[in-house]
Amino acid sequence: MLLALDIAENQSDPEYQITVCIYLGRFYSHQYKDALADSFYRKALAIPNITKYSNSIQLMTDFAEFLKKMEVYQHAEFFYQIILDVSDTNDPKLPERLSNLGWALLDQDKYIEADKIFRKSLSIAQKNQDYINIENSLLSLTHSMLLQEKYAKAKPFLEQVYTISDQILNSHEPRMAYRANKLAIFFEKHKNTELAEKLYRHSLALKEIYDDYDIDITDILNNLMDLIWENGNDDNEQFARRCLEISTEKFGIRHYDTGTAYFNLGRVLSLNSQLEEEAEDLLRKSVKIAEKTVGKRSLVTSERLVLLGNHLSNMGKLEDSKDLLQRAARIDESILGENIRTLTTLTQYARVLKKMKLFEEMLKVFQRIVKGAENIYGVHHEYTLLAHVLMNEIHDYN
Repeated sequence: MLLALDIAENQSDPEYQITVCIYLGRFYSHQYKDALADSFYRKALAIPNITKYSNSIQLMTDFAEFLKKMEVYQHAEFFYQIILDVSDTNDPKLPERLSNLGWALLDQDKYIEADKIFRKSLSIAQKNQDYINIENSLLSLTHSMLLQEKYAKAKPFLEQVYTISDQILNSHEPRMAYRANKLAIFFEKHKNTELAEKLYRHSLALKEIYDDYDIDITDILNNLMDLIWENGNDDNEQFARRCLEISTEKFGIRHYDTGTAYFNLGRVLSLNSQLEEEAEDLLRKSVKIAEKTVGKRSLVTSERLVLLGNHLSNMGKLEDSKDLLQRAARIDESILGENIRTLTTLTQYARVLKKMKLFEEMLKVFQRIVKGAENIYGVHHEYTLLAHVLMNEIHDYN
């Protein structure tokens, strides 16, 4: 992979260098090697007079998306604004670029500015009869208004969104898979899970018929998996197994997305006592892949360690469970500090210590929980008071 960069650096053509850096930035971002991805994007951006090259807008767009992923929204806004400044007013991609800027503003709670940008995007898309961007702008503007609880203003836009949803659910045209998935995400965010599930399932069916190039089937399956997991549908296992099969075939057995599929199937099977050993095997594979792809001290790895640790605790494998949950707690504390997620992980660790009757260790864990609860919630919050009560009970055990 680095050979590509060496070749690019020895070329006199800056556009070729930019293309290679875009490719390497995407590659390492997808591998969750964010520092490397950042370095390649910045290497290309350092080329003198960058905006005069034809692929500079793609570079800045990719980098802005990367910054959004890293939650550096102000810097993403800066690059989206530069992209607009150098864009032609008749560029067919202008509504999409405006929407990108709008979302960067929305991520910073700059609602007035975001709404203004979304309305401009909608107006241009309507003028050009660009139905995809009309839809996207409507979704963005409606989402912003609902976040602000401006329900009266949102109502006419929301009615249009529902009309579009009905049209898509009754359509079997190519490219509808992408549109159905996008609408499903919108309705899931706004708690209409029944319609979201219908749209996800329709998206999946259309993807299998037309193989819409705008969306990956694993994205649809993972979105649907998360939704039906939350709502306890009966076909969780069916979708989880299918997602694993597709991910393994497409990416191989060591890819991050395959690790996610292992995790999802393991999560489902962990609820079935007859399949607990298969669940354990899947969850262990998901942890190994996370360690290889995103690192041993990442929040993704921590999340998988917690589920595996809890599963082993339910199976009675307490020593292994204790080690895994202790590791997860250390990761969360080192990355997040005193955080709600950290307290949750520490509480799960404490439960295993209680099962093992290791009350002295459990007391030390609860001291950390109480301290964190006091700093997050305050000394009089019910969570803090409950943590104090539980800690006093442990004193009694000792």
